[in-house]
Amino acid sequence: MKLLKGILIGVFFLLVVISAGIYFYLTTTLPEYSGTVQLQGLEKEVSVFYDDYGVPHIYAENDEDAHFALGFVHAQDRLFQMEMIRRVMKGRLSEVLGSDFVKTDQFFRTLGLEETAKKSANKYLIGSDEKFAKLALAYQAGVNQFIEEGSTPIEFTIMGIPKTKFIPEDMYLVVGFMSVGFAEALKTDPVLSYIQQKFGNTYLDALAVQSIPYTEFIPSYDTSVFSENNTVAMAQLLNKIPVPLFSGSNSWIVGPKKSATGTPIFANDTHIGFSQPSVWYEAHLNYPGQSLYGNYAAGFPFAILGHNQKAAWGLTMLENDDMDFFIETINEKDSLQFLHDSMYYQINSRYDTLMVKDADPLIFPIQNSKHGPIINNVLTNFPKTTQNPVSIWWEFTQKESELLQACYQMNTAESIMDFKFAAGKINSPGLNVMCADVLGNIGWFSAARLVERPKHVNPSLFLDGTGADDIMGAYNYSENPHTINPPWNYVYSANNQPDSIMGRLYPGYYLPEDRAMRIVELLESKEKWSIEDMKQINLDVLSRKDVEVAKVITGVLEGSDLNQKEKQVIEILSDWDGDESREGVAPTIYYTLLSNIMDQAMADELGEVRYNEFNSVALMKRSYLKFVSNEDSPWWDNVNTSEKEDRSAIILSSLKATIEVQTERLGEDIENWNWSKVHTLTHGHPLGAVKLLAPYFNVGPYPVDGGSETINNLMFKLNKNGLFPVTAGPALRKLIDLGDLNSAQSVLPSGQSGNFMSNNYSNQGELYANGHFRKLLFAEDQVRMNSKSELTLIPNNE
Repeated sequence: MKLLKGILIGVFFLLVVISAGIYFYLTTTLPEYSGTVQLQGLEKEVSVFYDDYGVPHIYAENDEDAHFALGFVHAQDRLFQMEMIRRVMKGRLSEVLGSDFVKTDQFFRTLGLEETAKKSANKYLIGSDEKFAKLALAYQAGVNQFIEEGSTPIEFTIMGIPKTKFIPEDMYLVVGFMSVGFAEALKTDPVLSYIQQKFGNTYLDALAVQSIPYTEFIPSYDTSVFSENNTVAMAQLLNKIPVPLFSGSNSWIVGPKKSATGTPIFANDTHIGFSQPSVWYEAHLNYPGQSLYGNYAAGFPFAILGHNQKAAWGLTMLENDDMDFFIETINEKDSLQFLHDSMYYQINSRYDTLMVKDADPLIFPIQNSKHGPIINNVLTNFPKTTQNPVSIWWEFTQKESELLQACYQMNTAESIMDFKFAAGKINSPGLNVMCADVLGNIGWFSAARLVERPKHVNPSLFLDGTGADDIMGAYNYSENPHTINPPWNYVYSANNQPDSIMGRLYPGYYLPEDRAMRIVELLESKEKWSIEDMKQINLDVLSRKDVEVAKVITGVLEGSDLNQKEKQVIEILSDWDGDESREGVAPTIYYTLLSNIMDQAMADELGEVRYNEFNSVALMKRSYLKFVSNEDSPWWDNVNTSEKEDRSAIILSSLKATIEVQTERLGEDIENWNWSKVHTLTHGHPLGAVKLLAPYFNVGPYPVDGGSETINNLMFKLNKNGLFPVTAGPALRKLIDLGDLNSAQSVLPSGQSGNFMSNNYSNQGELYANGHFRKLLFAEDQVRMNSKSELTLIPNNE
């Protein structure tokens, strides 16, 4: 017995020693928030003050040192995130994650994003004497200093990722990362082409493919003037990406006449897939002539959103269509020749090699037509109904990107006209630049190269590659929709369709008008707005559109033979005012019922996998009201039965399924079907997919308010099984009064740091989930007074 006791004590102490060793090792990976660090590449000493939330306030004697320091502190908090974005865009996930990511890597290499990045870096960055280039390279030098001298993030050790320095083209890969998220055509066009080819235009017409009459357009004002398998593969590839894609945004600005303080008040919340860490990294740069508080993407040297002493700006997705799919025609005598303008031409063809963890290297072909990369070669389950190759034309790969220059100009802007000039440099991705200055001006500029197509072309479908459907060129930037100081005293954007200029509506994948209509409704409801008032808009969870859809659904069931529980459910839905707060019951009923309606109506034609793909595109949400309102839609009939089902039958069947699903999940008492029980937010880390690691790396779950396309847009996919975990939403919430920059407020979804041992890994999670904000320190005396620690960076001239 004594021997056994001794063994147990020994094992216990051994475990304690091992645990202590692991803990000690993990602490060595923490970012340095205090002390002194010597760095090669600095010219002068730099002070970095960290506040309670881990935001670095950088004070330097010159701009290059400020950006060098930014790169260093950004990397020590977010190096793994930087590495993942680089690997996704270069098609190098398989090297560290194995064969499951081969198809993803092949797809991204075929798109040619690395080649586009190289061209941009060679043209604009390498060897340039321009200020933006010097600052960008200084930032990257700071990142590389941390890679060389800093600790190794735990993710690198667990996943076996080698630390390698970043090169200039990698900054342009971040632009590519943004652009892929904005390219809604990747998911939408194959689905619609399949529907048209398989079922015809009658089925397409039942969806809101084009702009609909009751759409809320962003007004312009200027005082100065095919198939199944392709669809499946595309969804699978995009869903595998271990970093979140951009998905939408809100922004609105009230002018001086509508502001309680007499100066513009600015609001922005960008909508991005949730992940851990969250997308944006906050930093405050100070050097002679500049105080810039910004939100930075991993590996990108300039603030993409932010404010300085004279102006503030934010972004939303424009959602313009800048990508087309072309069906090519092969020369029967030579498979490497395609027909174009009545003549055959030789396509470009080469081979690339993928290195795959625990497997042999993979050699595969990459081919390009006049329009762009041919995707049949990388999507092995591409449609076999035609031998014709399909290529992708994408504005992003047509010319070198000037987004670095544009963002630098926004960082140093002094008036809204500086933003107008900067927006003109952006060709892709399409953005809405929202801006205001301390002089009282407000503005919105659509920033994109808006392409011109032949009038007969529907760019949402696969096009003819022989020449007749080709892009004709682009409209002049001066014709892009924009608004400057409108007489209604506010500007806004919620990814909805911009109004026309010169009689044209630009095609795109615009999101439903729900958020836009609600923003306008609220802004029109009051004469004067303060920051505190703006919070109520930011957190608003009332949907007028969902009420309209619900009224149609309940109206269809009037007169139906319903049991008592079915009547109770319909009564709750009929009385619903559209409030999607966490304690409500109606949102649970509405989304479960809508999920079953759409699934029962469409999955029989599309099949489960193709239906799930359609369920992930904006067009699905745009179509809800039109879909349920159309009694004669061909979608109502279940093609797998001999009977001809109608709208009433599908909706009644969906009601019964809704009650069955939620009774099993939440119990017999409908009053207990609270939205918070099925709608929660978890910030997932790539390592959190491993069950044992999830409690350490994932943040959440949190019960949250909001719905899909409420202003507080906490998105999810429809799910007939009645669970709606949040997948995307505001990646920050920000409010700025241009008359009092020290009153600015914001919040991130989880925290600043990507190191799970850091106190700043998740210390904003509760704030965010409960709709709270935190103050942004701006004035130097406030920064010094409220700093939690100070890190001093000094030159190492040895």
